[in-house]
Amino acid sequence: MGAVEDMQRCAREFFAAFARKNNNSVLQAIPGAERLYATRINFQHFSDGLVIYVPLRENRRYSQASGVFGALGPCGCLCLLGLAKQRPVRIGVSISVAAKLHGSGIYGKAVADAYNAESTIARYSRVVATNSVIEYLDALVSYPCDDADILRKVDAAISEECRLLLAKDFDGYAIVDYLGDRFERLLAEKHAQIAGNAFGYLQEQLDEHQRNQNSGLAMRYSLLHGYFSDWDRRKRVEI
Repeated sequence: MGAVEDMQRCAREFFAAFARKNNNSVLQAIPGAERLYATRINFQHFSDGLVIYVPLRENRRYSQASGVFGALGPCGCLCLLGLAKQRPVRIGVSISVAAKLHGSGIYGKAVADAYNAESTIARYSRVVATNSVIEYLDALVSYPCDDADILRKVDAAISEECRLLLAKDFDGYAIVDYLGDRFERLLAEKHAQIAGNAFGYLQEQLDEHQRNQNSGLAMRYSLLHGYFSDWDRRKRVEI
């Protein structure tokens, strides 16, 4: 239970931090944008899992894209920190219809799609964003607006930031690029240490599963190892 409680605590801390810091520099150039940053982040626990959901159309006074940013960033943090703490997690992110029923939690296609992405697509410690997320961000970026429409301008700017947090993985799915330059800036000086600890752990896991000839797990850790190896080579060149 200690590992589960620690994961849930970290999740709450990451999401609360991102909800506070959505006022990133890209948006400060837009007059009046600061009042649009609010993000309502909700949690639903089950067994050793966690459902995190953000309402996107509850109140049009707030930016829709801010909710997406407030979900993608912390998910990447949680995934990277999980590896560093030797407690790997995998995450699926989806945007679709859902509803709260009788105060007992959230149900609907959004939950089913996110669960499918986590359980059958992610398969190892990565954050998979479904096509619905990409389509949603693309729509907010391309939606026509005039100079007086502050909300649309904020949505477009934050959507661009969201897209910069994502990258296409080997299988064509979009993932949160938690080793990318944009993510590195979000975590600042903590990123290198956390990523280094995570890399050390997955190297140990890959060696163990290769030694035991566990093909399934060795393949998963090998794919993840390739991702971290690219990051490690890039950092060495910069040094």
